[in-house]
Amino acid sequence: MDLLKRVDIDTKTVSEDGDKAVVEVTVDVFQMFDENMLMSKLPQGIAFQSTDAKIEGIAQAVAASLNDLQKVGKTALQINCTYDEANKMWLPEDSKGIGELLAAKILNIQ
Repeated sequence: MDLLKRVDIDTKTVSEDGDKAVVEVTVDVFQMFDENMLMSKLPQGIAFQSTDAKIEGIAQAVAASLNDLQKVGKTALQINCTYDEANKMWLPEDSKGIGELLAAKILNIQ
């Protein structure tokens, strides 16, 4: 997805205590597409196509709409981290939810 290539990500350590830290992650925010934008990307005559063709057409329309999103600002979130000695970096304590949280912030989804 080309949108992810356009996201600027900055990090800074807010506080540190031994192998624990709070890291602030700042990311670009994009204006989420609306129904009209999505509808304009759908192939002509999609309503008369097979279910598989409809699914493929909708998936392509969503991908095209995501690539056309415009940056509207930045947002920051603070993440509790633990230092990983093997990788020499701070890693989120809740690594399972971090991807979804960042995606929601980038796409301005509440």
